[in-house]
Parts: sequence; C-alpha cells; structure tokens
Amino acid sequence: MQNSTFLKTLCCLSFILFFGTQSIAQPEGPRLRDIGNQCLIGSRIHSGDSNNDIDGVLTDMSPGNVYTNTSAAEFNLGQTTWYPAWDGWNQNGVHNFAGVNGVINWSKDQDQTVMIHMLTGPDNYMPDWFKNNSWSEAEMDSLLKQMIYSIMDSNDNKNKVDVWNIMNEAFEQNGSYRTNMKWTGLGWEDDESGLTGTDQINTQHPVFIGKALTYARDKTDAILEIRDYLIENNNSSSGWARKHKAFYQLINHLLAKAYPLDAVGIQGHYQVGNTGWILPSLAPSIEKFRATGVEVYVTELDIASPNGWNATLEQTQRQDYFNVVRTAVDAGASMISLWGFRDTNDPWWLANEHPLVFEEDYTVKPAYYGVQEALMQTVPTEDLNFNETILLYPNPAHDYLIIEGINDSNSDINSIRIFDYTGKLLWEEKLAEDLNKKEIAIEFLPNGFYYLQLSSNSIIINKPFVKN
Repeated sequence: MQNSTFLKTLCCLSFILFFGTQSIAQPEGPRLRDIGNQCLIGSRIHSGDSNNDIDGVLTDMSPGNVYTNTSAAEFNLGQTTWYPAWDGWNQNGVHNFAGVNGVINWSKDQDQTVMIHMLTGPDNYMPDWFKNNSWSEAEMDSLLKQMIYSIMDSNDNKNKVDVWNIMNEAFEQNGSYRTNMKWTGLGWEDDESGLTGTDQINTQHPVFIGKALTYARDKTDAILEIRDYLIENNNSSSGWARKHKAFYQLINHLLAKAYPLDAVGIQGHYQVGNTGWILPSLAPSIEKFRATGVEVYVTELDIASPNGWNATLEQTQRQDYFNVVRTAVDAGASMISLWGFRDTNDPWWLANEHPLVFEEDYTVKPAYYGVQEALMQTVPTEDLNFNETILLYPNPAHDYLIIEGINDSNSDINSIRIFDYTGKLLWEEKLAEDLNKKEIAIEFLPNGFYYLQLSSNSIIINKPFVKN
C-alpha cells in the first residue's frame, strides 16, 4: 500500500513538473461561448475526484487550473450530473448533494445556463436499496416525490437550475419500455398520443414519467426535459426507427395529458467516420420533435474512435463534429452540450477512444475547430425566423428540389450552393435579386446527405436535404 501511494504521488508530481514548465496553447479564434449563435454551447462539468484523477471545478488537479479556466472560457452552458446510484441517494430519505450543488454554484458564478442530469431512469442508475426491495405504489410514489423535492430544495436548486433532465433512457431499441426499470412499479396509463397504426408503438406508458414531471413543476418553473440515445434515427433499415417512433409517441402522450414537458434531448453518442448513417435523419427528427412545441437539445455529444487514433482520424473527427453541430443547429436545436471536453477525464466513459475536443493533456484537437466553424456558419439569432420561412421540398428528393421564399424578407440572397456532408462544394449558381422561387435539378448527385446553402453579403442559411 505504501509503495502504491508513493508511486501515485511520484506520477502526479512528474505530471505537475512536466506541464508546469510550459504553457498550454489556447485555441485560435473566438471562444465557443462568444460566437453569438442562437444555440447555447456547453459541456458536462465535473466536480473533480483526486482519488480517480478526475479534474473538476471543485477539485482541479490540472496544470494552472486549465480545466476550470477552460470550462469557464468556452461554454455558456454547464451540465452537471447527479446519478441516484452513485452520487448521493444512499438510503431511504438520505441524500448527498454536495458535489452537484458545488458545480451548480460554480456555473452560476460563470453566468452559465445550468442543466442537471438525471433524476429517473432504468435500474442501472438507481441504488441497490431501491431496486432490490419491494415497494407498494404509495411507498414508491412517496420516494419519487421526496427525492425530487429534496434535490430541488437543496441549495435553492429549484431557482438556480435552468434545465432539469427528469427522465433518461426509458426505451429499448425496438421501442418497448425497458423491463429493468423499477419505477414502472408506479403503474401504467393508456396512450393518449392520438397516433395510430404503425406510429403507435406502445398502448400504455409508465406513470412515473408524468408524475416526475409534475412533482418537478411543483417546485420549479425551469425547463423540464427527457432524453434518450439514437431517437433521432428514423430510418427503418437502421433498426432504430421503432425507438424513434416510440419516443415521438411519448412526447405527444405527455403533452396531450398536459404534463409539464418543455424539451427533449438527443444524446448524440457517435463514432468517428460513421456519422453518415445518422445525419440524414438528424435534421428531420429535430424538426419533427420541435413541431410538437418542445425545445430540442443535443445533450451528450461525443464522437469516439474505438479502432485506433492517428492524424487522419483526427481530421475525420473534426469533419464529423462540424457536420453534426451544423446540422443540429440549422434544424433548430437550441442547445448543444458536449459530454465533457477533455479526453479520458471520466475514466469510465470511452477511455482511450479520444471522443472529445481536447486531448487528455489539454491540447486543442482539430475537433474543437470543427465545432467552432460549425457555430460560426450557422444562422445568427436575428435570422432564425427568416430561415424558418424558406421552404425546401421535396425532402427527400430524387430528380429536383424546389426552394421557395428566398427573398420574402428582403434578405438579398444572391447565391445558392450545394455541399456534400464532408463540406465539398458540388454546385453553385448566382441568383437574380427579385427571385423568390427556384427549381434545381439534382439528377447528377449520388444518393446521400447534402446541404443547400443560401447566402448574401450578411447571412448564410444552410438547409439539409437527402437525395435518394
């Protein structure tokens, strides 16, 4: 034990001596939070853990406090985590909110929008004492209310937190609800989504989701959000379309029942060089969810490389980040949160797969500039309404595209370009000043995912489309 402690101390001292003699290069260009886009850009913010070499804003072991300084400089959204299994719901009625409260207070001091993940979900996020015991519906209802009320009352979080992730990962890939979800002991309620046929995946929904939203609204007027992974893929050949439909059905059901649902989150865990299968459905899914009246976020974005790492993969990851961020923001996502910013800062999540935008030693990666460029090229806030007035159809398209409403708002759009998903320019044309509608032949394009870009001297509008 003494030798182990000595070696760990020596390694930490070597790290400090090595990095303490050199400055860590700052990213070039504007900080992400300063780009001025209508979309909030954030990151998961750790509290820190010296026992597991996790840098954070409360316990920061990084050279020159680079973790804390980067968290403050780069992001206008801070997402903290509170998992009942590991972070403080230790036994019936006993809670520990020290870490999460500290991060919330730190984020408020940085003028960040504050998001907290998560309160309810499947059993792998719940403590053993809860999931391994039997509870009556009345007892479980009391536990749910008490947990939600406690974290909201603690530290006055009900007034400090801006977005609460109330429910996480309720669905299987086939669209059914998870069977390993103790909270379903609160019972089931009939579907009121109004959807029928193949769009009605489930005839009943767990009661706990609506109850959790209701108990949260008892305490706070903040945004209440639910999330899951790969709910954005509506392509039936991918194997995930039923989950997409089930999540969309749940949104409609909760809203029809007048439960206080304000936002939904697409987690956004992808792999380097393998985002092409998700990009064609990302924008349509965001627009489809937004049409119900909720906000849409990308809440846990990372793009991992499980099969090695080299300079080519670095550049591919940069392009992947650019494509995902630009697509999401152009489609109307109002918040994007990275699942951390430093590789391997969380040793239990994608360790050695380089998923984030800074290296483990805080070196800026090309992926950072992919995010930066995407935010700089998306629609400014004042032009968002104009972007929504432009119609692009049919989408998906086969032989032609029609774009309508080009100059309805005196925007002086003077050119149209088509790019593939790697950013390569494939076609462009100058436009007459008074043109408002145009048909574009696209037979020459291979099947795939593309962007149609309209631009003037002052704005750039990107509209994704699929050629099939």
